Amino acid sequence: MGTDMNRRSYRVRRVVRFFIRYFPDSWFIKYGKYFAHSYANMAERGIADFYQKVAEEIAAEIEHGNILDVGTGPGYLPIEIVKKSENIRAIGLDISEKVIMIAQRNVREAGLSDRIDLIIGDGNSLGLKEDSFEMVVSTGVLFLHSNPIKMMSEFYRVLKHGREAWTYDFHRDLKPEEVKLLNNRAHGTGVSWLWRLLTKSAIKLAYTVDEFSEMAVKTAFKGYEIERKRIGILPLMRVRLKKH
Repeated sequence: MGTDMNRRSYRVRRVVRFFIRYFPDSWFIKYGKYFAHSYANMAERGIADFYQKVAEEIAAEIEHGNILDVGTGPGYLPIEIVKKSENIRAIGLDISEKVIMIAQRNVREAGLSDRIDLIIGDGNSLGLKEDSFEMVVSTGVLFLHSNPIKMMSEFYRVLKHGREAWTYDFHRDLKPEEVKLLNNRAHGTGVSWLWRLLTKSAIKLAYTVDEFSEMAVKTAFKGYEIERKRIGILPLMRVRLKKH
């Protein structure tokens, strides 16, 4: 990890990851129904165009086969992906049982239960067969995990040879106008408090492009490409990790 990552940033990450890891099984039992639905509403109203655009990029790369979405949340991304091609199947994985339940409902309502499977699981230990997927994708997930190198290694393990894992994440190299654009979008989400909380936390916890590069070279992937781009209103870096 780069020297720019100071101790304070590391401690903040550990606290947030603690709640992410244990939230579904403790605090979520009492308050999770409200929070999970708020999150799903925020994703639908705030970044629905993001899922559509990411699905378009993926469908342009993969025409058939199995795709794994790690940290699928309410399931919007796999829904959009399989809509693009009748020859694609998807698995959505998330650590939260409550969120998976919402994703299952969304998949049923979309009439895609025969082409999308949803499972509860941890990105650091996927529990899936090696060489199983044409692509692995994650959106806004990797920077939250305590061991992102291990998580990328799991991506590598389940990917077929010659295929790629794509991650879409915030980065800390944001311009002031990009932060302002994100804050302004909060009013249209219906849950502005949650939007502000999550986007502010994401920016603080995110890696820089250089920090992510340092991690990527420590994985088994033989090559990678990092592109800074805006998808909808979200200023992100897309990382393409290549398995040969």
